[in-house]
Amino acid sequence: MATVNIYDMADTWNDGGTTFTAIKMTVTQSAAASGSLLLDLQHGTSGSETSKFSVTKDGDVYSDDFYGTTFGKSSNTSTRLEIASNDDWEFYSNGNSVIFYDNGVGMSLPSNVYFGFADSTQAKPGYGASTVTDTVLTRKAAANLQLGAADNATSIVAQTLSVQSVASGGATPNIEGEDFTIQGSAGTGSGAGGSIIFQVAPAGSSGTGQNTLVDALTINSDRQILAATSSDAAPAYAFSTATNTGLSARGGVGRLVSAGTGMAEYTSAGEFRLGGTGYFSFANTTSIEPGAASDVRLYRDTAATLALRNGAAAQTFNIYNTYTNATNYERFSLAWVSNAMELTMGKAGTGSNRDARFVLSNALSISNSSATNSIAYIGTASFGLASSVVLRWASGTNAGSGHDISLRRIAASVLQLDDNAGIPAGSSLQLLEQTAPAAGSATSARIFAQDNGSGKTQLMVQFGSGAAQQIAIEP
Repeated sequence: MATVNIYDMADTWNDGGTTFTAIKMTVTQSAAASGSLLLDLQHGTSGSETSKFSVTKDGDVYSDDFYGTTFGKSSNTSTRLEIASNDDWEFYSNGNSVIFYDNGVGMSLPSNVYFGFADSTQAKPGYGASTVTDTVLTRKAAANLQLGAADNATSIVAQTLSVQSVASGGATPNIEGEDFTIQGSAGTGSGAGGSIIFQVAPAGSSGTGQNTLVDALTINSDRQILAATSSDAAPAYAFSTATNTGLSARGGVGRLVSAGTGMAEYTSAGEFRLGGTGYFSFANTTSIEPGAASDVRLYRDTAATLALRNGAAAQTFNIYNTYTNATNYERFSLAWVSNAMELTMGKAGTGSNRDARFVLSNALSISNSSATNSIAYIGTASFGLASSVVLRWASGTNAGSGHDISLRRIAASVLQLDDNAGIPAGSSLQLLEQTAPAAGSATSARIFAQDNGSGKTQLMVQFGSGAAQQIAIEP
């Protein structure tokens, strides 16, 4: 057999039933150093040759070169893998760098290349069971990572970001899920951290231009949750079952919204106010459920008028001096009882009966029909009655009935004592004996009763001159 150089060998494969091998070497190892090679191709000047391609005895393949090593197709050298001498890796496709690994730093992709996952165990779409790459990471813009393929004008795919969950069918029941933590950028020292901002793109006018993203919800480094300014028709915090009911903010004022209408608001001045038709109410149970009845309500009746009312249910307003519980207190009550208004000083338990006082800075007027029709007037030093007012005394403990004596004004500067029927019959004024009073003014007279010194009662009159005169004497 003629000698053939290894760099110029030839063979012919011409039988479809034969498995051919072009080059084969069988190495039987009984002992060998760990660096032993099955193949070592070297290149260089004489005495300076270096290994360019090698196969270890364990089958590992290595290639090395000062300018880097390239793996690719000889028919298309623009699609290849290059490994630099500093161990950087770079993949090219049709002359374009599509993956670059910077040794010890990280891996990068060009802006037009995405990182995706197929919908089956086969990576290539359309190969085997795989039909599409449906989960994709792309670069949307500078420092902007997008979940989903690049934006397009025809069709887009909804995306979901999930956290690992406990799978069904495990041997151990009732395993808890784990937290999903989103972290904002941390500052140092007195520097505030970055906010977590959620943005959305509200609908604009009709057209094909992409709508502008705006901040919808911000969580700042002070742990405040900030919602965008909203309207009553679409409050910032609403409910999926009632999108026009929730919390909104307008002009720096927080608002409670129901069915698109602002029902209450809290202003920067510390004012909490309701709409004119709204009211404060209290339920009769400790737990408030939808539709639960409320039996105490505060309304705005009209301008500058507050009302305690609830349909035909009589209301009571209590002001407490002391309160321990519902069976131990001191209080004043203003209440409707049997169609009559009652003012009551009440107590229970260890509470005591307390006095009631009217303390006036000017005057008190009592009217029976209108503010201009005063039947009694208490001034700072006087008590006045209207001319039609009659002072009546009852024969029993009920002052509202059984009157048998009255005192009334019957003419200018004239008082009458009568039997309550307006007829001076059966009415009298009783005087008890006393010492003679001091004389009054020069034009006055004082009537009194005194003992004459002998056990007889005298009816006397004391004139302003100081002289007391007998009107009559007991027989």
